Amino acid sequence: MNFRYAPLALALVQCSLSAAPTASGGGDDIVVTASRMPVTLAEAGSSVTVVTHEEIEQRGATFLTDLLRDVPGLAVSRSGGVGRYAQVRMRGAEANQVLVLIDGVKANDPTRDDAFDFTHLLASNIERVEIVRGPQSALWGSEALAGVINIVTAQRKEPWHADVAVEGGSFDTYGFNGSVGHAGTNHHVNLGVGYYDTGGANISRTGPERDGYRNTTLNLKGDWSPIDALRADFTARVLDAKTEYDSTDFTTGIPGDTPGMTHLLQSFLGGHVQWGLFDEHWVQDLSVNWSGVRNRDTDPAIFDQRRTYGNRYGVSYQSTFAFATPGLLDAHHTFTAGLDYERRDFRQRAPASIFGDPNQDRELDVLGYVGEYRMRFLTSWLFAASARYDDNSDFADIGTYRLSLTRDFKETGTSVTVAYATGQKAPTFYDRFGFSSGGSFGPVFIGNASLKPERSQGYEVHLSQSLLAERVRLNATWFRERLEDEINGYVADATGATATAINLRGTSPREGVELEGEAHLDTHWSLHAGYTYLDSQSRNATTSLLQHAVRRPRHSASGSVNYAFDGKRGNVDVHVTHTGDQADDFFPPPFFAAQRVTLADYTLVGVSASWKVLPHVSVLGRLDDLVDQRYEEVYGYRSEGFGAFLGVRFDTSALGL
Repeated sequence: MNFRYAPLALALVQCSLSAAPTASGGGDDIVVTASRMPVTLAEAGSSVTVVTHEEIEQRGATFLTDLLRDVPGLAVSRSGGVGRYAQVRMRGAEANQVLVLIDGVKANDPTRDDAFDFTHLLASNIERVEIVRGPQSALWGSEALAGVINIVTAQRKEPWHADVAVEGGSFDTYGFNGSVGHAGTNHHVNLGVGYYDTGGANISRTGPERDGYRNTTLNLKGDWSPIDALRADFTARVLDAKTEYDSTDFTTGIPGDTPGMTHLLQSFLGGHVQWGLFDEHWVQDLSVNWSGVRNRDTDPAIFDQRRTYGNRYGVSYQSTFAFATPGLLDAHHTFTAGLDYERRDFRQRAPASIFGDPNQDRELDVLGYVGEYRMRFLTSWLFAASARYDDNSDFADIGTYRLSLTRDFKETGTSVTVAYATGQKAPTFYDRFGFSSGGSFGPVFIGNASLKPERSQGYEVHLSQSLLAERVRLNATWFRERLEDEINGYVADATGATATAINLRGTSPREGVELEGEAHLDTHWSLHAGYTYLDSQSRNATTSLLQHAVRRPRHSASGSVNYAFDGKRGNVDVHVTHTGDQADDFFPPPFFAAQRVTLADYTLVGVSASWKVLPHVSVLGRLDDLVDQRYEEVYGYRSEGFGAFLGVRFDTSALGL
């Protein structure tokens, strides 16, 4: 017998089942998207920002995009005022390379460009938002090439709870939101509703027409745990939104007043069961979900009448085993293996014309094999590795992986993480098969079925430092990524008659620095600041030369000061967001070839305040864009400018029911 490996064998024999320890020092917040199983913020192995319910209430924002502007690494682009298409880009990537989850259900829209339209996401009834930056395809698949944004809706803990808030103000705006819920010893259920209606402002540069918007959102969420080891939860969400828009004027190439209208109906259903065995050391997870999107665009001014339908069906199973090896590196191990199956379908309906027939039905299937291993060892080290293999029905199979190593220096409150990851993004249905008849108003778009998936690889170094007994926390991240086979979704030919999508040659580099700091000085004052430097480049479709990517400012910064007084009965929040100048593409007639333009920098200043006039009644006030910046985030589409809003909220939690 060979005794050379006796020490290792003895250590393994001595291993015992044990849950991984909770990290200390400001990292005890649980995040559910940085791993296939919930982990603490300190053990994420990725750059993560969490927007809490308290921060959402302090800000008093109506839409979540107003808070995402403050997050380092994110860039928000909205095509005009409230209700217009809003994209969120992460670290210089495209908006459809960011996976969006709502209570665990994938929310990206397969009927458009696979991006999630953030314009409709009301901030009411949201408990927290997790922003995980950096490639996460090894965990979550295609859309997570650049990162993940997970929205967790509210779940109250009171036995009985009800609240309602009403608001009105500028632009003939009014709305309300509320929720009602019940919590028992082994179950919770919560129903939330939001309604928003505005007459809007004129988003085009000329003309008097205002573009209105209406949003109705319902969200039902609950969970039940009949025994300690078994938990089931469900979520259901419906959004009905109508948006007035201005189509592009074919003589100028920029929006002009037209009676355009988009009607969106979006639905989500999800269910999840978790069963723990052997004192929760072996955990089984099964989830099923469905999301459906119905879009109808109508604009008589340009003879546009299109309907698109999309569905996403998903089933996921995973098994997680946790154990410890005290005799070997004093390590705690977690291993997860899982299968993700997803089917997506796409339908487009519109009148046929001399330019072609847009009516079509498409579908695709993906089966993903996922593995993740996490090890905390020698008290202060954490290693994480994940890998995924996607078996695609329509393109070549793709493998991705992610590695990270974290070192905690508890004596100084310092944490350092180094990570390397690869990512991938499948081409969209519209890029591959889309069709729109431009006629005299622009090129006829014809999809490109031979497109290849985009691929990325890159690394990051993340430093976190806590000071003054964790009342102050500073974060700094440097990242560098490289994108291959980037898809340009709109390239017109030399005559301007047709356009299509293509894979660009060469690689597109992205590099940047993210800085973030927060301070809770005492029970009254809290501060937050963030800054991003970004150098994101893409290839010119004609020359293949590198140029700065559109709608990604090199410099962006934010800061806020929050003051709570009179035992937190009153609250005032002042926030400033600066977006540096950025590039955009303009497609002027008659040939509609891309022409590079510059969008001017802008600074938004806002003030929010609340005051509890009674223990269960609060008065709310908000001033948006105090300096009245009529800025553009998409060329030719103007924002609303200054707005003032006043509201009142009734909350039963103070009544002790």
